[in-house]
Amino acid sequence: MDPQKRLQARQSQDIGQRWQTEFHQRCRLLAQAGRMVILDMSESVRKVRPIAGGLFACALKKGPTDFMFLASGIPFLCDAKATTEPAWAITDSTLEPHQRVLLDDWEHQHGRSYIALQTSGGSFMVPWNILRGLRKYEPNNEAVSMSGDWLEEITR
Repeated sequence: MDPQKRLQARQSQDIGQRWQTEFHQRCRLLAQAGRMVILDMSESVRKVRPIAGGLFACALKKGPTDFMFLASGIPFLCDAKATTEPAWAITDSTLEPHQRVLLDDWEHQHGRSYIALQTSGGSFMVPWNILRGLRKYEPNNEAVSMSGDWLEEITR
């Protein structure tokens, strides 16, 4: 891979990991306040087996979405995404096909699916049913800004 592309890929990965950490911290605060139960799925594993001195875990390439949480009795499935741009391009590399299927299946079972999206314009909870089928998403009135009480708004 070209060194410039490798650097860009690494920077993009770093931005995404920072946003995922920030989103998790916000959720943890709500969980501590008794407003949600959260299951962090971002570090998925396939195999756990004993080895000398402990356990060995093998990370999955095709993991589930990043978070599941329960708020006001409503089950949510959420994936955290970040970009330095004002809009988010929805491609197989930014949201993998197996994740799209999982988000669809979750909604089919009456859960709610969201993308926790951070752009250069702020951070938003975007309903998956709005994103489904789009190639590009620019936050607008269909997204809930995470600067306010977004949990309150998405559980109405």
